[in-house]
Amino acid sequence: MLSLCGAHALTTNTDRTMASKNSKEHESETETAEALQDSSTELTEEKEEEHVNRLPKFVELDLPAMGLEFHPAEPLLAASFIDGTIKLYSCKAQEEPVEVWSTEGFKKSSRSVRFTEDGESLVCISKDKSWKLFNTETGKVEREFVKAHDAAISTVAVAGDKHVVTGDDDGRLKLWDLRFEKAVFEAKQNEDYLSDIAVDETNRIVFATSGDGTMSTFNIKRRRFDLQSENLHSELMCVEIVRRGRKVVCGGSDGSLNFYNWEEFGDISDRFPGHPESVDFSCKILDDLICTGSGDGMIRAVNVYPHRFMGIIGDHGNLPVNNLTVNGEATILASCGHDQRIKFWDVEHFHHIGKLEKKAKVSDKNKRLDAKGKEENFFADLE
Repeated sequence: MLSLCGAHALTTNTDRTMASKNSKEHESETETAEALQDSSTELTEEKEEEHVNRLPKFVELDLPAMGLEFHPAEPLLAASFIDGTIKLYSCKAQEEPVEVWSTEGFKKSSRSVRFTEDGESLVCISKDKSWKLFNTETGKVEREFVKAHDAAISTVAVAGDKHVVTGDDDGRLKLWDLRFEKAVFEAKQNEDYLSDIAVDETNRIVFATSGDGTMSTFNIKRRRFDLQSENLHSELMCVEIVRRGRKVVCGGSDGSLNFYNWEEFGDISDRFPGHPESVDFSCKILDDLICTGSGDGMIRAVNVYPHRFMGIIGDHGNLPVNNLTVNGEATILASCGHDQRIKFWDVEHFHHIGKLEKKAKVSDKNKRLDAKGKEENFFADLE
C-alpha cells in the first residue's frame, strides 16, 4: 500500500500532468480558433473584394445613348444612339467594355433596343418610323421594316420567339409576326405618344403606357384591345409587372409610382409618391424591388409592398437618366444618361435582404448606398 505522502505526491503529479495537457489543448484550440477566424476574415475580405470588383468600368461616349439592353445570357450590352448608331459591347469585370461591332443603323435617332428571347437577334427602332432586326454576332441587318408606322416609333418589346410589339408618337400600337412582312394587329387607343410596353410571362397580355396619362391593355393572342385605364392627369412614362404577376406598376411624370391589381386595370389600387422629379424609366430587379431612373439624374432602389425607398444606388450627375437595364442574373444594373456615359451598378446585395421590418424614413429616397448596399458614410474619408 502507498503511504499518504506517496499518494499525495502521485495525485499532485497527476494533477500537474492533466493541467499541462489541458493547457496545451487550450492553447491548441485557441490557435485553431484564431486560424479559423483569420481564414474566415480572409474569405470575407476576398468575397467583398470580388463583390466590389464584379463591375465593368464606365463607358465615355461621344453622343448620348438612348436605348440600352443586356443580352439574356452573355456579358454583352447593346446600345442605340441619338444619331441612329447601334453598338454592341463586351462587358468584363474591372475592364472598360470593348466594342464588338458598330453600325449606322438609322438616319435618325434610335430610341430603344431589345434582344430576342434566344439572344441571337437585336430589335432596334427609330424615329425615322422604321425598325430593324440585327444579327447579334455580326451586326448585319436580318430584317428591315421601312415605314412601319406613320409616326416616329417610340417604344418596343419582344413577345415570345416570333412576335415584336411597337408603339409610336401618335399612340398607335402594332403587333408584328416575324414570319410575315406586315403587322398582324394594330390599334390606336391613346391620344399621345406610347412611352413604354411590358409583356406578361405568357406572352399574351401587353401593357402600354402613354403621355396622355393612361395605360392601355391588349390581348395579343386574341389580337384585341381590352381596356384603357382612368386618366391619372400625369404622363405615364414606364411600366413593370411585379409581385409574381399580380401587380402592374407605372412611373409618372409627377414622380409617383401607380399600382394596378391584376385583371383590374381600369383604375389604380395604390399610389406611392415621393420621387422629386419624373420617373422616366424603371427596371425590375426582384419581384418586390425595382430601380427607377429619374429626371433628377438619380437611380433609386424602391421596394414594393411595403412601398419604401431603399436608397440611391447611382446617378448621372444632375442630368436625366436615359435608360436602365439589368443583366440576366439580376446582379448588375446598367444605365445611360445625358452625361454621355454608360455606367454599371452592383445590385446583387438586394437578393439577400430579408423581410423589411424597420420603419421607412422619408429621407431614404436621398440616402446613398455603396456597392454592398450599405449607407455611405460621408465622413469616412475625413477620419
